[in-house]
Amino acid sequence: MKGFVDNSGRALSSVELRKTVRGDSTRIDDWGDTGFTGDLVIPVALINTLELEPSGSVDTIFANGSQIALSTYSRLIGWFGRTKKLEAIANEGECPLLRDNHNQEPGANPIHCWKRVVKAINPLARLGFTRFGLLCVATTAQILTIFLTWPLWQVRGNHLPNLPLIEFLSFDYGTIVLASTILVLLMPHKGIWINLGVFAIASVSDQMRLQPQFLANWVLMFATVSPNGTRVGRLLLISLWFWAGLHKFISPDWFTQTSWVLTSEAGFSPENPHYLFAVAAIVSEVGLGILAFLKPRWAAIACPFLHVGIVIFLSPLFRGLNYSVIPWNLSTAVVGCWILWVESERAKWNLWEYCLLAILMTAPAGFYLGIVDHGYAHVLYSDNLPRGHITQSDGEHYEIVGWEELAVPFPNERRLLKQYFETVSQPGDKLHICDPRPFLDDQFFVMTDSNSKEIDKQQFFGQQDNVAPGVGIDSMRSVYWLRNAKVRMLARKNHDMVYAVEFNARNYSTELLRLATELPNLEQIQLKGTQVSDKDLKLLHRLHRLEGIGVEDTSISLQTLVDLIRSVPSIKILETDHSL
Repeated sequence: MKGFVDNSGRALSSVELRKTVRGDSTRIDDWGDTGFTGDLVIPVALINTLELEPSGSVDTIFANGSQIALSTYSRLIGWFGRTKKLEAIANEGECPLLRDNHNQEPGANPIHCWKRVVKAINPLARLGFTRFGLLCVATTAQILTIFLTWPLWQVRGNHLPNLPLIEFLSFDYGTIVLASTILVLLMPHKGIWINLGVFAIASVSDQMRLQPQFLANWVLMFATVSPNGTRVGRLLLISLWFWAGLHKFISPDWFTQTSWVLTSEAGFSPENPHYLFAVAAIVSEVGLGILAFLKPRWAAIACPFLHVGIVIFLSPLFRGLNYSVIPWNLSTAVVGCWILWVESERAKWNLWEYCLLAILMTAPAGFYLGIVDHGYAHVLYSDNLPRGHITQSDGEHYEIVGWEELAVPFPNERRLLKQYFETVSQPGDKLHICDPRPFLDDQFFVMTDSNSKEIDKQQFFGQQDNVAPGVGIDSMRSVYWLRNAKVRMLARKNHDMVYAVEFNARNYSTELLRLATELPNLEQIQLKGTQVSDKDLKLLHRLHRLEGIGVEDTSISLQTLVDLIRSVPSIKILETDHSL
């Protein structure tokens, strides 16, 4: 090898860099420095030109004693007739820097060999101070989440049963899941995949564990370990924030009952401006997703504010609920900020990144077709989920929820609501799955001696063979608008379904009556003295449990009343000016 000395007195030589053994080579002039203890330092601009693949980071000490973490990249170099793989360090300098080590075999120096051993078993040495510190943050968040949801990882009884996808390997997973998470700190590159495998097996054993915070925590851990981790993490954050806001915008209940309940539970006045809260949540989430794509450094600044704000909102200071997502939100405020800051320094995307982004940005739409679970479609607090309500054969009824000792909500998917019903119910029990998604209809089931059988709406609300009529789920949107219009609604106990409504001349409208028909358990409707028309009254044909109706002092015709009684045979009481 021949070299030359430039005008600054630096010893320069020409070397070839290539991505693969048979790939095209690029020749550069390097500066050999005997005081440099690394392999190769390359300017960031040249790294971008050569499209080098990132491999990690390393803590670097400069001649003045200052220390900083620099990114490393893998590359092949032609050196004295041989091809060697080097770890290239990125910096802001102008000239490549090369350590002259061609006369020294790695195994010949015991000190060098010892350093390689230490690096192989020491995660701090392998990842660098910054990445390992952030890995500790993300792993701690996962460990805390596991502890907060400890009963979720055990074999449970019939009250909150396990819901396996495949009947196998049913045992307590808590200790194994916790151990595999700690293993990531000790063996980052292997432990991260072992941890994912353990979580996958545990979730197959019980689908109640399909909670999004566990996968989200894992992605943050992966971002600190893998060379491409920050790229994957950024793409997931883009999809998460954008779709979390978009789902709220699409939800029929977000601007009404859902935001009203959230702000009321947080301690605000019932007359609170919940609409402003609803709009602010959508703008902040969608806006942050767009920023993470276009201006990641701006998103890095905004990220902690959003997630710390969520933590404060969920804390006992306000809502006091869903503590299991607090560790993930705090971890995202730190690790997510770092991901976006690091990614802001990279100007060029690879093809696989565009492909992955396309998948992550389109897959959540599958939620509306029932093919993607809501937890992985980023449906967060928007309340456009299917809900399940069980009516026992003796008339007692309850909604399927999680929480309690599990500290997580029930994963409201149609298949899981049905599986839960089949696990806990007795013959004669009924299930109503209320689905607000526009392309999916409600479902009704009755439990037989062997399994569940799908039935129609009329069979569900009817009483047959000494089986109580089913209790359906009220539309939250209808309850909200009727309450706002000061329509009187009656329920037999707190948080029960509405069984009677009363309109008056001041609050009646055709639209409000239509909304009232979305309360499927209505037994009584009082319309005395209102402007109800014959056409309006035809809306009541869909109420299968309607027993009484008052239409005194209205313009309703006798024929309309006769038609209503024929279509709704459950009607027993009719208050009218007509003689029947």
